Amino acid sequence: MFAGLLARTGAADSGLRLDTSANTQGRGIFIDRDVVKGTVLLELPLSMCISVDYAKGGLRLPQDVPEGGPAWPRLTKAVAKDDALPWDVLISLALLDSLSGMGSELFQDWGNTAFPEAKDMSLPVCLPPGMLGELQDDEMVGKALEQKERLRGLFPGLSVAVDADDADGGGCTWLEYAFGLVRSRAFCLGDDHFAFVPVLDAANHATSEPSADFQLDTRSDSVVFFALKDIKAGEEVTISYTGRSGYTNKRLMTQYGFVFENPFDTFDGDDLDVDLGDVGSASFDVWDVQRALGDSMVDIFSGKDVLAYASLKSLPIDAGDDDAAVDAGGDAFGGWSEGQRALLERIRAAVDRPIEAWETGIIEDKSLLAHMLGAKHGSGGDGRLVACLRYRIARKERDQAMRTLVDRLLGTT
Repeated sequence: MFAGLLARTGAADSGLRLDTSANTQGRGIFIDRDVVKGTVLLELPLSMCISVDYAKGGLRLPQDVPEGGPAWPRLTKAVAKDDALPWDVLISLALLDSLSGMGSELFQDWGNTAFPEAKDMSLPVCLPPGMLGELQDDEMVGKALEQKERLRGLFPGLSVAVDADDADGGGCTWLEYAFGLVRSRAFCLGDDHFAFVPVLDAANHATSEPSADFQLDTRSDSVVFFALKDIKAGEEVTISYTGRSGYTNKRLMTQYGFVFENPFDTFDGDDLDVDLGDVGSASFDVWDVQRALGDSMVDIFSGKDVLAYASLKSLPIDAGDDDAAVDAGGDAFGGWSEGQRALLERIRAAVDRPIEAWETGIIEDKSLLAHMLGAKHGSGGDGRLVACLRYRIARKERDQAMRTLVDRLLGTT
């Protein structure tokens, strides 16, 4: 099917292939030929995508609908009832129509080939209510339950569990499944322009440097997938889901259902329950920070201590005086001002609160995760629970890293 889809786009010789076994993320796009930076890997017409462009006419659907039957029945009925439905709900309904054989035949085939099963969807909105507590994040759980209720209220008839065996546990419903697919696999192609793009949707996120990117070519009315660097035959083709600014692990879990050791997993005022600007105008000169941390700054900025780096980026740090930089290596640190020390102590107290409220410790969580990973590769453990464990471990390690950093700055370690 994948080869046929590529042939329809005129890219039968692209060398791209869908692989469901050669990477740790379950499925991904690989290439079977060497390509150089700048090579166009695939050009997919928008007519083969499901898209919503608010600036140019709204919803756009593929025209390869089956003959002799109703076309887009759920979508058509929903729009007739409420023509102000948001883009993510519209595309979700279009996917459900396609998967049931009453929408795009391409998307039906592609979905059966490339989409994960509902039981493998680890976004909070797709998790059974009884499993949400495993996240150990009350805010995330509350928002997931609100989203579930909103979807249920919009279309009660689509609130049936996808997997009948999971129905008693409140398993992922059909609309939650489609909504999760859209949330995790659709793309923003421009201002108020969103699309579900087959092939591109199966590309995995690169946690460091992606090998490819995409853009909308308005002249050809197509999405162009191209190499950002040289790619060797047999390598996975990856993209960035987040752009250069990165996402926190909370956003990654909410939108995609995964986390990683993330240099962008910073704190904000909500995380710490403290206004970083309400202690006078307290901030920290980068050279004073370097003196206070000493040799540990090398590990932080070399990338060896990713969590400390994310914590450090969360603090209000000024670039500092260039003249001070000359002597930064030799001058002894003279200590913080009263306002700076007060701010550090407030941050320390704020980060202590979630640590003291942990339902389980990191060692216990990691032990359970190791057991689950063994079961997953042995008797079939639940990948959704694995994702929950990874999320709460990452959150706890981040909290600990901030506490350690602040202790170092205060001189208490």
